[in-house]
Amino acid sequence: MSFKSEEEIRPKNVFKELLACCEEDAAYLMANGSFEKVPCPGCGIDKPVPAFVKHGFEYIHCSNCNSLYNSPRPTQASFNAFYPVSKSSHYFFNFFYPAVEESRKVKLIPERVQRVSQFIGKEDKKKVLLDVGAGQGFFFDLMRLQFPDFEYRVIEPNRLLAETCVSKGYETIVDFIENVDVWQQEIDFIICFEVFEHIREPENFLHQFKKLLKPGGKILITSLCGDGLDINYLRENADIVAPPQHLNFLSVEGYRSIFSRLGFSATEIITPGKLDVDIVLNKVRDTASLQNNDLFKFIGLLGDAAKVQFQQFLANNLLSSHIWVIATL
Repeated sequence: MSFKSEEEIRPKNVFKELLACCEEDAAYLMANGSFEKVPCPGCGIDKPVPAFVKHGFEYIHCSNCNSLYNSPRPTQASFNAFYPVSKSSHYFFNFFYPAVEESRKVKLIPERVQRVSQFIGKEDKKKVLLDVGAGQGFFFDLMRLQFPDFEYRVIEPNRLLAETCVSKGYETIVDFIENVDVWQQEIDFIICFEVFEHIREPENFLHQFKKLLKPGGKILITSLCGDGLDINYLRENADIVAPPQHLNFLSVEGYRSIFSRLGFSATEIITPGKLDVDIVLNKVRDTASLQNNDLFKFIGLLGDAAKVQFQQFLANNLLSSHIWVIATL
């Protein structure tokens, strides 16, 4: 079973509260944190064009690769001091995720497993898989049914979530991947769902992945894409642009660039998103200032079948904000 609307995996009431917590966190960091400018996390070039400001956080368009990113951003020391008191992190793990857990297990994770299984292929060779930010290990629970002979490992910084992974028999490290110095060149396939947009130093983050991979190993990350319809046109009105949690919205070119600079030999990119049209229409419906936009008016006038076809057009042409990047070392 798949999903067809934003409400199914992000119920409006709990999502609204999560965004309110993010706004409070942004105010906390603006008052208490130190900030420093950074170059484009995609291409690494510092050719910034101001895009917009949201809750005090400045977002930049890269004039070289068209990625969208936050700069200046809080220093690592500021983030280290912030996370223990972060209202949005607390709300996400204690209220938001429990509210969507069952729906996502039924409607989101099986589709992920199907797609990842296609990437891995049907080889008989035993593989070592690593999930970075695995949560409670639901993705591996289904993967293990299809590939019972594979070895499954987890890196999860949240201790309570990690304990669930341990109880299921997954070899688990409770830490951030940036601090991990074991398992080097032991992993065949690294999976990382919906973490990359949060990372302060994306290049260092992916470099740690590279150290863990065997030669010829693969990385899959899913994240947010600045080329996507809702992010590109809603801009600061896009709910998913949620500082201080979401900092990086690389373009397709930006994703290709960062993996190329890190020495990966091939990068495959798809944008299999299903919600861009629904997200835009929901936001326009609730935001008077957007209702005179000609593009949004056009989308709103489409019939149900045409909306489905338009969403498929976005997905087929790398224009969805939900992106999958598969890179081979």
